[in-house]
Amino acid sequence: MTTIPTRTTTLALTLAAITTLAGCTGTSETATVRITADPGVCWTGTIGDSTKEGCGPATITGVEGIAGVYAASVQKKTPGTGRLRAELLIGGKTVDTAETTAEFGAVMLTSH
Repeated sequence: MTTIPTRTTTLALTLAAITTLAGCTGTSETATVRITADPGVCWTGTIGDSTKEGCGPATITGVEGIAGVYAASVQKKTPGTGRLRAELLIGGKTVDTAETTAEFGAVMLTSH
C-alpha cells in the first residue's frame, strides 16, 4: 500500500526533525521570532521547543537554541491566500525569513 504524504504529515515530519535537535547540547543565547500575518490569518507552529498559536502578528522572544541552532516552523490554520511571514532574529539581526500565501502554507526558519 502506498501512502501519499499530506500537509499534516509533512508538518509532522518537519516538527519531528526540529525535536530531534533537542537531543544536542544546549546554548544560553536566545532569539526572537517575529510573525506577520494578514488580517484574519491564524497560524500554529513550533518555535524553539514550544508550540504557539495566534491570529495576526506576534513577536515571540526568549526562543532557545540547541547547540547554537535555532529553528521554527509555522503553518497557516486559516484557508485562503492570506500572507504569513516569519522572521528569525538573533542579537537583533535577521538571520532567516520566509513567507507563504499558499492555502494552509507553512514556513520554516533556521539559523544554519
